[in-house]
Amino acid sequence: MENILQTTSNVIHIILGVILAIEKVNKFTFEINQPICEMQLAVIEQNNIALSKQIAKRKQNRQIIISLVYLLIAVLIVWFMYNQYKKLQVS
Repeated sequence: MENILQTTSNVIHIILGVILAIEKVNKFTFEINQPICEMQLAVIEQNNIALSKQIAKRKQNRQIIISLVYLLIAVLIVWFMYNQYKKLQVS
């Protein structure tokens, strides 16, 4: 009976030792991975900033193109009206 209790006690101590070892490995792994995760987060934030700037630039370029198209339409209308006016003057 005493032998069974001693064996059970030894098994429990081994299990507790394994649990403590796993906790230490997890803590060590976390301490190693934390700076890596922080660097990855910083890179992601920089990428977000760069993408935001790129999107703003594209919106600005789109507005410039739209303005140029409107200006071209206005110039064509004025040119057409001027040609019509010249035709009326010649007649």
